[in-house]
Amino acid sequence: MVRRSQFLAFTLPILIAWLWIPAQTVQAQATVEIPKVFADNCARCHNINGLNTVCPDLSDVGSRRDAAYLRQSILDPNAFIVPGFQADVMPQNFPQILKPEDVDALVKFLLSLRGQTRDPNISAHGKGS
Repeated sequence: MVRRSQFLAFTLPILIAWLWIPAQTVQAQATVEIPKVFADNCARCHNINGLNTVCPDLSDVGSRRDAAYLRQSILDPNAFIVPGFQADVMPQNFPQILKPEDVDALVKFLLSLRGQTRDPNISAHGKGS
């Protein structure tokens, strides 16, 4: 028969490792905070983890496009149409509703997306949604 102290001596280190290691991994992976402007205006259609087919996946857009391309794509959505997607899907009024600092935040965020693995608990809508 296994004694309680033997059981705890065996299982406690495993439990601690199981709880601690994933927390450290998540902390290392979730290096980019998703701005509210993205969650409020872009996440309905765009995705960061490749699950959405309405609009292009943005998981690695920062490694494929520069700031000028991204800014123009936000302010003039039909300037560049990704093959396989339709024109006139993205709202055309972003120049009127987004402040310049919101556009700057979006461009900075999109440039940071380089295909790195993220915390699976962070969706394009923000933590835990």
